[in-house]
Amino acid sequence: PPRVALWRTLRLRGGPMPTNKLLYIGRLVGAAAALISVGAWLTARISFAVPYAIGVGALMIIAGLVMEAKKKKAPPTDGTPPPTP
Repeated sequence: PPRVALWRTLRLRGGPMPTNKLLYIGRLVGAAAALISVGAWLTARISFAVPYAIGVGALMIIAGLVMEAKKKKAPPTDGTPPPTP
């Protein structure tokens, strides 16, 4: 028998989406389980950094608010009049 690549045997005729619903749902469940597993592993590895990430995010928000407040108080530098409310 001719040797066929593995990806061709897993893909049914009719395009990249399988026509067999059970095969399609099985692929989705398998992919979701693999991604959840990888996510849990990564979470266990980097859980120590979560408080630092929260702190950095809060500091960035505060810095952005301060920059916006300074921008609104400063007069325009290009000579255009300020917008009227």
